[in-house]
Amino acid sequence: MQSIILSGALLLCWFVYWVAHWMLIHIPVIGVIFYIVLYLPWAFAIVAIFVFFIVAIVKAFSGVLWEIPYIGAMARKQLGET
Repeated sequence: MQSIILSGALLLCWFVYWVAHWMLIHIPVIGVIFYIVLYLPWAFAIVAIFVFFIVAIVKAFSGVLWEIPYIGAMARKQLGET
């Protein structure tokens, strides 16, 4: 369940980035500045989510129960466990 929520967060980040990029890149000079400013948080989000995926995979294969911060609590709540 954590993977599904993390993938949903990635999809949400991508959609917000895409919409902001699509709206702001068409402004002649300021569009390039907006592109750079929007690309930095997008790149950080991608790297952070990738790191969470790798850590979760390593923990799962080693048999350790690990919860992704904040997402683990949401996954437990969705599954009905408290």
